[in-house]
Amino acid sequence: MSAQGYDVWALDFIGYGGSERYEVMRQPPEANAPLGRAPEAARQIAAAVGFVRFNAVRASRQPATRVSLIAHSWGSIPAGLYVSEHPEAVERLVQFGPIAPGRGTAPAAVGPAYVYVTEDDQRSRFRGYVPKSEDEVFDAAHLAAWCPAYIASDPTSHRRSPSSVAVPGGPAADLDAADAGHLGYDPGAITVPVLIVRGEWDSVCTDADAQWLYDALTGTSIKRNVTISRGTHVMHLESSRVALYREVAAFLDGDERPAPPRRDIKPLRAAPAWRGRS
Repeated sequence: MSAQGYDVWALDFIGYGGSERYEVMRQPPEANAPLGRAPEAARQIAAAVGFVRFNAVRASRQPATRVSLIAHSWGSIPAGLYVSEHPEAVERLVQFGPIAPGRGTAPAAVGPAYVYVTEDDQRSRFRGYVPKSEDEVFDAAHLAAWCPAYIASDPTSHRRSPSSVAVPGGPAADLDAADAGHLGYDPGAITVPVLIVRGEWDSVCTDADAQWLYDALTGTSIKRNVTISRGTHVMHLESSRVALYREVAAFLDGDERPAPPRRDIKPLRAAPAWRGRS
């Protein structure tokens, strides 16, 4: 996206990466409700977008520009919620491997505040996405670099054996709720252009799920539903990622404007609570 000329910001939600951790993550996982549910994450997106737009105005001395959001998997829920409530701030929305509601009738289970994820957990999950009859779509060298970087994203990871990342339980709780039929936002309330993009082997967002979301996006007149061959739910880490980049860039560009000059990619960290902070 930076090479395409966009001013790019990457948000770590609270509890992830370079952002701060919830204080209750010092307590046992079962002591609290799942952390980082979609409504709270949507408020974090709102704070991040406000920060980006403010800095864009200060730098250009022009009226506030709108942003485009790229969301993946569970992130499509808080992103969808935010965009449905703040269309004035958003130009376009990309939903990569988005979540769709299931047809379950049982109430969603309430899990722990957070869980631990090891390198082996991630490797097993990624390999499990690829059909058994197909060759691996990960480059072993890339995965060998990615896994240690993932473990290092949690500064407490090496205090446990095996080393693991503490992951807020909110996303899993939201996925359980979606599976029970409660998506967490109304796609029909989104009025900006939307791209739905997934890999053909994505078992989390199936063809039927993508079609449901496409049909449910009744509030926008511009929407696309794209499937990329030989990709899974984590296609951004696989050999098909370049095709994913191209589809997203083409949609965001809209074939309507020249590419702006290249900008640097900036990390964006979130702080917990919102205790009077701007």
